[in-house]
Amino acid sequence: IVNSQSSSIIELTKLAHVEGGLYVTGASGSIGSWVVLLLLQHGYTVHATVQDINQTFGRNGRSCHLRLFQMDLLDIDSIAAAVKGCSGVIHLACPNIIGQVEDPEKQILEPAIKGTVNVLKAAKEAGVERVVATSSISFIMPSPNWPADKIKGEDCWTDLDYCNHKGLYYPIAKTLAEKAGWDFAKETGFDVVMINPGTALGPLLPPRINSSMAVLVSVLKGGKETYEDFFMGMAHFKDIAMAHILALENKKASGRHFVCGIYSDLVDKVAELYPQYNVAKLPQDTQPGLLRASAKDASKKLIDLGLEFTPADQIIKDAVESLKSRGYVVCVTGASGAIGSWVVLLLLQRGHTVHATVQDIKDENETKHLEEMEGAKSRLRLFEMDLLDIDSIAEAVKGCSGVIHLACPNIIGQVNDPEKQILEPAIQGTVNVLKAAKEAGVERVVATSSISAITPSPNWPADKIKGEDCWTDLDYCKDKGLYYPIAKTLAEKAGWEFAKETGFDVVMINPGTALGPLIPPRINSSMAMLVSVLKGDKETYEDFFMGTAHVKDVAMAHILALENKQASGRHLCVEAIRRWIDFVEIVADLYPEYNVFRLENDAQPGLLRAKNGAQKLMDLGLEFTPVEQIIKEAVDSLKSRG
Repeated sequence: IVNSQSSSIIELTKLAHVEGGLYVTGASGSIGSWVVLLLLQHGYTVHATVQDINQTFGRNGRSCHLRLFQMDLLDIDSIAAAVKGCSGVIHLACPNIIGQVEDPEKQILEPAIKGTVNVLKAAKEAGVERVVATSSISFIMPSPNWPADKIKGEDCWTDLDYCNHKGLYYPIAKTLAEKAGWDFAKETGFDVVMINPGTALGPLLPPRINSSMAVLVSVLKGGKETYEDFFMGMAHFKDIAMAHILALENKKASGRHFVCGIYSDLVDKVAELYPQYNVAKLPQDTQPGLLRASAKDASKKLIDLGLEFTPADQIIKDAVESLKSRGYVVCVTGASGAIGSWVVLLLLQRGHTVHATVQDIKDENETKHLEEMEGAKSRLRLFEMDLLDIDSIAEAVKGCSGVIHLACPNIIGQVNDPEKQILEPAIQGTVNVLKAAKEAGVERVVATSSISAITPSPNWPADKIKGEDCWTDLDYCKDKGLYYPIAKTLAEKAGWEFAKETGFDVVMINPGTALGPLIPPRINSSMAMLVSVLKGDKETYEDFFMGTAHVKDVAMAHILALENKQASGRHLCVEAIRRWIDFVEIVADLYPEYNVFRLENDAQPGLLRAKNGAQKLMDLGLEFTPVEQIIKEAVDSLKSRG
């Protein structure tokens, strides 16, 4: 059954000894995925409806056949079509939004309450024998008036007046949905069983994390939220999934079933197991009325059905290892820049949590566009960082498994104080980031170097392609006062020296001129070069140009290098090695309406052109955007800003 926003239903048909089908609503979620996995492992055939018709669960089962349905919880006809012929339903689908919402009725209440009734109606009319529905501890708490000397369990109910007063719509929705289910069962005599899980943690199967795992991430990041209205213990994903299956298969199961291994003190337990993370010590216990209890007391009904609970330590370890296996927490320095903003965006889209560093956390030009990204509210944390202050770097990288280091002064023109403005922040800043990352236990740092650490190199053989084995000529740069190439070259070399001396895992990306759609409000130096071309500037940039790359491709290059263990060394990042005169000609051809000055002389005769100059990144899976498309998207971005 598909919740119109995020959920899906699975039809499950036992291969041999069960007549009729079984359906699981919300099967694409964290708990639902485990239900599907366990049923597949026990010999069920899975037919799934998902938002993406290409998504399957077949790899987890033997002789697995998929039949796809699309269904909306608020469309009872679509539900009826999906449950037809089934003997049982496991109903998990429900909007899972703990925070504030703009329209509670539409976003949470109606799908939860009416959706539950619709599933029960359609199931009864289809002749389904039993529905096991997922309620929540949010139907048990918050309940501030419950006796402090009595364990909260299946006989405890959430205080709706308290929730209404505090605007806690998720507990309201879960409570009213479960009550609606019980009312339907009482009125019709239909067989309904409820499961009330605690905070669900463990190994993640779907690509996105659930709200419970987001709570754990918050704890690991040093969050001080107390969650007193939402937490009363945790349970392993697998245990919760098995609770549903046991309740479906065992005819003696009835009523509500609380699923919670232990009312453990989560924050203290995480801090004890992971001292290397920035877990905050809470100043006081905000749940003095919650009586602690073990599983044998809190979840006796499920234990009697045969459920064996995973210990709290193991639940947390499994959950953290799952997050770590995804490279889950990544620090991005220079996150507010043109490339950095794209790196943050792509990391968030891939489900990562990001520690993003900026120079001035109060400057909206640095922060607002980052905070507005999808997923930023729960998975983005901003840090104010100074490259020359190693303590500020240490704070940002703490608890991260990977670092993408982009922060560096980006000044191509002349400067008054090269040492202070460019050289020291670039060189010492790189070393500081690597030191702090190593001390924090970071596994790998991917650092942004530049083609300016490859060129200018006037003595390079004219018949040999410039690539990762080519280095900028520092004497040439000093003679011409080119401090940016000097800074990038010396910074990269300092990084390699640190890696060699310490054995630390470092990878370098050497991007060309980065162009494309701008995310931050300010343009970068590469886009400024394009603006100058469109305005008819005659500058030849022979000491700074050897090809372009789409800013999104540059960002993805960093992520691929972070995620792929086979990545090593330097990685030139250009869609092709081109001369500046080639670039200007393409711009002029694409935009004849602009005053582009067609250069008469080629200022880079020693730069050998090449289509596959970035072969190392292509081998990692990066597909480069063609130069014409890069330029068009860059110009459109500039136009959109007037």
